[in-house]
Amino acid sequence: MQDVCSAAVPDGPDEVDEVDDQRPVVARVHDYIVGGSHHRLVDREFAHELVATVPGIDEVIRELLAFRPRVVAHLAARGVDQYLDLGAGLPTVRPTHEVAAAAGLRPRVVYVDNDPDAVAPARELLDGHDGVRVVEGDVGEPGTWWPAVAAHLDLARPVAVIASAVLHYVDDDAAAATMRTVRESTVPGSTVAIAALSGGGRPEPRMWTDHRHGGLSYPPRLREPGDMADWLRGYDVVGPGWVAATHWAADVDHAPTPADAGSAYWGVVARRR
Repeated sequence: MQDVCSAAVPDGPDEVDEVDDQRPVVARVHDYIVGGSHHRLVDREFAHELVATVPGIDEVIRELLAFRPRVVAHLAARGVDQYLDLGAGLPTVRPTHEVAAAAGLRPRVVYVDNDPDAVAPARELLDGHDGVRVVEGDVGEPGTWWPAVAAHLDLARPVAVIASAVLHYVDDDAAAATMRTVRESTVPGSTVAIAALSGGGRPEPRMWTDHRHGGLSYPPRLREPGDMADWLRGYDVVGPGWVAATHWAADVDHAPTPADAGSAYWGVVARRR
């Protein structure tokens, strides 16, 4: 198995792992790349192989740490205390509930992921956290998880919906249906925050799209703001609109595009009218 330099992905732990013949789990691979602690030898080996195959993909994954926590911190500072985090994986590094709690809130959060190998450890990890629930469901099939959202959150009050690097894994019709469900099921003042892969800022997303995924992961759909405009029908953008996700901030009027910033993601935040 080909290895890469330690600068590309984190160094593994000093202790020697027992032989792990399980398959890698995408959420654990991501956890390793972003500096978390919930991963196994097979995940670390796969991460190094992945970076050897698509150099720079680890940097693309880590970019998200500049968007989601910044959005949640902005919303929490304004008193938003209900969150729906779609495609959450393992909520280990600056997770939504911790970022919101740092603002002095007692947030209620629903994390949704479609991989049972991510959902089960996430539930163990968050056991005992009041107000936090982990739900298994496909982001493109909101009927599988929205009832659990409605049971846990107070939908008569604003909800912030975080869709960070997840909608590009479902087709156009499914993504539109999910965003329509979110819009129709939340009250004015609710917020959506979206990070979606762009084909213009870095070469890795296109390389990842063309890669043979073999069933462990799936090729993403690279979209531009015009492709996603209908998702925000009924919303007003917050801050600069569609910009490079790494440069989004609520208090600026303009920010670079992914192409200008060398970013892999479009990012946008919008509030429901």
